[in-house]
Amino acid sequence: MKNILLDISRSYRADLLKFKNSKVLFIALGAPLFLVALFFTILLFKANQIIGDADNGWIVMLNQLTKTGLALFFPLFIVLITSLISRIEYDANAWKQIYTLPLHRGAIYLSKVLMTSSIVLLSLISFGIFYYLFASILTFIYPEMFIYKPEVLSTLINVLLMSGITSIAWVGIQFWASYRWKNMVLPLALGIVGFVAGAILFRWEHATYVPFTHLLFASKALQTETFTLMNKVSYLSVAYGSLFLLIGYLELTFKKRFS
Repeated sequence: MKNILLDISRSYRADLLKFKNSKVLFIALGAPLFLVALFFTILLFKANQIIGDADNGWIVMLNQLTKTGLALFFPLFIVLITSLISRIEYDANAWKQIYTLPLHRGAIYLSKVLMTSSIVLLSLISFGIFYYLFASILTFIYPEMFIYKPEVLSTLINVLLMSGITSIAWVGIQFWASYRWKNMVLPLALGIVGFVAGAILFRWEHATYVPFTHLLFASKALQTETFTLMNKVSYLSVAYGSLFLLIGYLELTFKKRFS
């Protein structure tokens, strides 16, 4: 067990060096910056029309970001990031070299999972930081509409936690697909089809069992006062994500997929 953990650590550190100057990191930071900056620009010029007399600009901005960012941009971001991470290895034809290293194959696989999860986590944290930064600027411009209250932080934490948990299904499926198929088009196509299918099936009575709808349900739940972090969708997302990551590990263990 100790040796496997050591192998995971070594492989993860190697991946950090590999990705720190890649476009993956640029997208992980640039995507949330673009999204928050876009809504900042809209509120900068349209705050009086968007924010009502009884509304708090901090919460209005976060709710709008949640509806659009969590439901629309975040799934596509995961699809793109997982595809790019695996693409780096395929483009360098590095899989043969990786699996000749004196490291446990399972450790290498888990380090890739951790790297993908770290990129997603980095993007979520960046989203929170950029939101605070731009909302603070709007507070100076519109002090009567943007009034910071303690519940803003708790709401933001709920958004980030819910986003992370309900994205596990997306991450698991897309991670499996991106490493399963060398052709980058296939995992991208799966992600886009899943995104469209999730939007279509969202109002179906059994839609919670469709993993591509989970971020939509999270976005909806965060708008209610009876929000709970660990609900049916959260548990299903964890289950789906774990299942597909396990499938990927079993394929790696029992099949010679990489030539």
